[in-house]
Amino acid sequence: QLQQLLGISRHVVPYEQRVAMTMPASGRELFDVLDRRAVELLVPRYASQPAAESIDQLVAARVLIHTTEGLGITNLGLLLFARNLNEHLEHRDKRVRIIHYSGTDKADGEAYEGGLGYVRSLGGIMEQLTKILPRQPASLEGAQLIRRPVYPERSLREIVANALIHQ
Repeated sequence: QLQQLLGISRHVVPYEQRVAMTMPASGRELFDVLDRRAVELLVPRYASQPAAESIDQLVAARVLIHTTEGLGITNLGLLLFARNLNEHLEHRDKRVRIIHYSGTDKADGEAYEGGLGYVRSLGGIMEQLTKILPRQPASLEGAQLIRRPVYPERSLREIVANALIHQ
């Protein structure tokens, strides 16, 4: 009863499953919005399958949903696979942003802002973090001085993935 008074639905659709945008059921415009290479990482045989089967796989992965208007790209699909998050005003604040401050002055910092979906951004994020995170003291291996990162790449990837998912 309280939910009715407050106007709260008991059947709230999670953010990730809500429709970010719709398009005709054919899905022809899909790759005007989503990055094909990133999608093919999720659905490796995407290009070699009939369109209907590929769309069904993306529906099963919750990247797309069928709507009365045609196909809907979910918020999850857009955040993961967008070609350019800057083109979607309601999702611009979800872009990846890394700021490296040189000291204690916040005015003196170097920023990295990603505009791609998270799948394609991950490489750039890792590259940027590798540049700014500390490294272990150099050690001699053979005839080379090697400076290994303090944080293992696999652990760093896990941290980044968790940060992106949990915002």
